[in-house]
Order: sequence, then structure tokens, then C-alpha cells
Amino acid sequence: SGASDSAHRAVRADGSLDTYVRALSALLSAGPGRDVSYLCREAETRFPESTEVKRIRGNLEYGEGEYLRASATFASALGDAPDDPVLWYSRGMADEARDDLESAEEAYDRALELDPDEPEYWISKAAVRERRGDNRGAVRALDRAAALDRTRTYPVIRKAMILSSEGRVPEALHLMETAARMDPGSDRVREEIEEDLAIPAE
Repeated sequence: SGASDSAHRAVRADGSLDTYVRALSALLSAGPGRDVSYLCREAETRFPESTEVKRIRGNLEYGEGEYLRASATFASALGDAPDDPVLWYSRGMADEARDDLESAEEAYDRALELDPDEPEYWISKAAVRERRGDNRGAVRALDRAAALDRTRTYPVIRKAMILSSEGRVPEALHLMETAARMDPGSDRVREEIEEDLAIPAE
């Protein structure tokens, strides 16, 4: 592909770590594939201790569904960069995908200690809390995410679904209306939420 050819030309012309990282990131954004795997192996050979190359390897493994390997790769990268919240979050995603919820939550908690203002980390924390049967904890995490990004409807919608599952339908309906106001450009917001909650539209 054109992107692959450009990436290979760039590393052949330069060969620096930064060039490899940029090329790999560009290829990976298009999805896992043979080209990115080959270039990643080449970068690992040349820069075996690079945290950034390990990060890309972990992302590649995650994208290929190799969640156990991805978790181990992110753990290796964290050995070099223990205060990188994105790496902790990435490890949590890999652990959650392989249903190791305890390890996933520990990783999300560490990411939140390092960067408590990232709403995505709170959303993932909420997902694990909900899967572990702690709806109250999930709602608290969703509230934090919603407070950090008041333009995002997902935390509000997810909270509505949790409340509805507990029989708190009026509160869920109120949140549905809030979500619709947050996204006035989408005429389907209320209908989609009502369908998900199995509540007949008025």
C-alpha cells in the first residue's frame, strides 16, 4: 500500500528511533497487518529497549486479539516507564479483554492515580466495576467521567442503563433526556436509549 511504501522509505532514509515510531504509528492507525508486524520486528531488533516500540508492539498484539501477550508487553514497557498512565490504561484494556478483571482494575486505578482528569480511564473503571457487580461503584466512576467531559453522552447513557436495570426508571428517563439535550444534532439519541432500556417511547 502507499502508506506502507512511505513508511519503509522513511526508515530506510533515516533509520532513527523517532522515524520508526512515526512510521509504525501511522501503519498501526490503519489496523494490524503484515507490514506493521514486519516493521515492528525490525524496530525491536534495532531498539530492543525502546518503551515506544514496546507500546506499539502491545497495541499491535491487542489489535490482533493476543490479549495475554499484549498485557505482558505493556508490563515490560511499564518496567521502563512506571509513571506512564497510558501504558497502565493499555495494560488494563488487555487484561479486561482476557477477563482478568482484578488485574484490569488495578491497572486502571494506577492510570487514574497518575492522570485523574482523563474521562476514558473513569469509563473503563466503571465498566469493570459493573462487570464485578458493583453498580454503585460504576455509577460513581461514570459521574466522574461525565463531570470531566460534559459534551460526552456515553457516561450518561450507561448510567441510565444501570439505573433502569435496578428498576429506577424515572431517573433513567431523566438521564435519557439529558443525553438528548447534550447531543441535539442526533434525533435518534432518545429512541436508541429507550430501545436499549426496553422502554416504550411516549
